Amino acid sequence: MAERRLRVMLLVIGLFAGGAHGRSEAVLARGPVDIRPAPAVWHEGQAARIYVEPRTSEMDAAAVGPFDLYLVRTVDPLGKLLYLSPAAIWSPSPTPYRTGLSLPGLGPVVAEWTEWGPRRRIWIAAGFVRAAADPLDRRNWVFEPVSVEVQVYARPIDTRHATLVLIGLGLATRLALVLVLAPARIHGR
Repeated sequence: MAERRLRVMLLVIGLFAGGAHGRSEAVLARGPVDIRPAPAVWHEGQAARIYVEPRTSEMDAAAVGPFDLYLVRTVDPLGKLLYLSPAAIWSPSPTPYRTGLSLPGLGPVVAEWTEWGPRRRIWIAAGFVRAAADPLDRRNWVFEPVSVEVQVYARPIDTRHATLVLIGLGLATRLALVLVLAPARIHGR
C-alpha cells in the first residue's frame, strides 16, 4: 500500500501539477541524485534538512546542459504543491532552489528550513528543469524527479521544564505538610 501511494505521489510530483500538457512524452532518465532527510524524522518547529547528493556513476555531462533544481513538497499525493525558495520559504508558485547547475562538478546541495508541522506525512521531490525554462512544461525536464517520504511529528515536549515544575510542586507540598503537621506534634494532638 505504501509503495502504491509513493508511486501515485511520484506521478503527481512528476507532472508538477499538470506539466505534461496532455502530450505523451518520452521516458526521462532517473534523476542523477539521491535525496535524504536529516534528521530521519522531523518535528514541528525544529530544523529540517534535505540532502541532495549526486550519484556520480550515473552522470553523463555531455547529454545534459545547465539545469535548475526545484525542491517540491506535498502533504497529500493529490494535493497542493509547494516549492522551496533559496530563502528557505515554501511558495505555491514554481521557484527554483538552485539555478544554472550542471552535472560536471555537481556537489551536494543542502536545503534547510524550520518545519511548521503539524503531525503528518509529507513527500519531498527534487525536479530538474532546463535552465530558466518553465517547470510546468514537461518538455523542459531533463530528468525524472527523485522523491522521499518523511514523517512529521508534533513538537516534542520539553521534559526538563516539566520535571522542574513537578519537583517544585513536590517540594511545596512537602513544605505545606510540614507546616501543618509540625504544630500538631508540638501540642501533642
